[in-house]
Amino acid sequence: MHGLADFDRLLSGHAAASRHWLRSERTLARASSPTSPTPATRLLRDPQGQVVAEWSGAPSLAEILVAAHRLQPGDWCGALAEEGQGAARQPAWRLALFRADRHGQPRLGRDTGPLWISPVLSARAGERPAELLQSLRRAAVQALWAQGWRLAA
Repeated sequence: MHGLADFDRLLSGHAAASRHWLRSERTLARASSPTSPTPATRLLRDPQGQVVAEWSGAPSLAEILVAAHRLQPGDWCGALAEEGQGAARQPAWRLALFRADRHGQPRLGRDTGPLWISPVLSARAGERPAELLQSLRRAAVQALWAQGWRLAA
């Protein structure tokens, strides 16, 4: 029994030592590399060419949508189901944006409903909610590109 405990202790010490060695090797490699790649700056431009957002590296689909639609902390953006489409009456989904009330004043007129920011996507049996949301985001970003938005380096 004691032999097994000693063996386990030796393995644990060896694993910790090898992790430390790998960490120090990576640090040394980064420090000695004079041309370490820096992430490229990416600019989101609206259809008029104005810069809306700037990222170092590639932004996610969600980050692009937040910047393009100028989402604020109280706004809600998510998937909403619509009534069934066609004869099969399968639910259809769209990415919708609801703006938060500003200064305690309710939205009036056409601003009361959702702003639809993606085209309609049919539901697929067995699709996970996260996959559906990613598909809707992808469709919404493609709609932005079709409207003239650009992501430039």
